Formats: sequence, C-alpha cells, structure tokens
Amino acid sequence: MTGPPPLPHAVLRLIEIQVAMLERRYPGWEITRLMTREGVPGGWLARRRTAVTHSQRVAGVLRDLVRDDAVDLVVALEVQGEIERAMGCVPRQAGRGDGP
Repeated sequence: MTGPPPLPHAVLRLIEIQVAMLERRYPGWEITRLMTREGVPGGWLARRRTAVTHSQRVAGVLRDLVRDDAVDLVVALEVQGEIERAMGCVPRQAGRGDGP
C-alpha cells in the first residue's frame, strides 16, 4: 500500500510562509507545522525559546502548545501573552493594537 503523493511545492511554501509569519509575530516561540506519518499537514506546535519558571507554570504559562489549526494556535499564543503581561513578564509590543 502506498501513501498519499508528496505535497506540491506550493503547499510546502505556504506552510513555510505561515511558520515565518507566526514566528515574527511571536518571537519567543519556535513554531512547527506537524505532519502525519503519511506526510500530510497535521496540527501545530509552539515551543518557548526560554525555560518556564515554577511561578510562571503555577500562573498558567506553558512551555509547549499543540493545536489542530493555526487559528487555535494564535488564540493560545495570545492567551499565553496575556498571562505573561499580567505577571509583568513581558512588555506590551508596539504595533499590536495594545494601546499606548
């Protein structure tokens, strides 16, 4: 039995662009598009580039986020950012609609 055909170059390029855009928006995270065993795009993984402290974990800060689609991943990343800002860990980023 054979698996599905390889993904077209255009699809792979779109995935690369999505990952690059997400990493620019969330520089503290390494973003990976997960693939199934058959080579079909699956979910998304975001892993922090820095360690999470005990107090951050207690507050709800996570090291890894795994989501089924990019929209859910962005929501989870935004929630993590809100937790960090509430803890005073991260300054608000300019240009993101957060106000002055």
